[in-house]
Amino acid sequence: MHGTRRLALAIVSSLFVVSFLACFHNPMAERLPFGRETLGVEEITADAGPTAYDTVERRRPFILLDNGLYARGQSPELITTQPIVVYVNEIRFGSVDALRSIPSQSVASIRFVRPTDAMTRFGSGHTGGVILVELRDKAPQ
Repeated sequence: MHGTRRLALAIVSSLFVVSFLACFHNPMAERLPFGRETLGVEEITADAGPTAYDTVERRRPFILLDNGLYARGQSPELITTQPIVVYVNEIRFGSVDALRSIPSQSVASIRFVRPTDAMTRFGSGHTGGVILVELRDKAPQ
């Protein structure tokens, strides 16, 4: 009886410590690309490749890695091999390869939406995440 009570107390204590420590800043999180999901016009113009794909590949290559880096922050059931979906001016445009057809000079911003946020905003068919491209002239090419 006392052994069971001790075990339960040890488990509860361990869970409390883990929960408490999880509330504090994690310096390892700084090494992950969180917070670097958006490419603005200044950054695109400064180091643009000929296409939006080339620009993303140069400036944020982790976005093109089948959300591998983002999977670290996801629940195991959300890790998927489903491809990233590209939207241009809020209109579904295709897969990541569609970025190759968009000239960089026409892009105002490129933003990666993580899988959990993409599923909330766009639905369950977006478990690979979303890349939102906003064009300067607001008309899809």
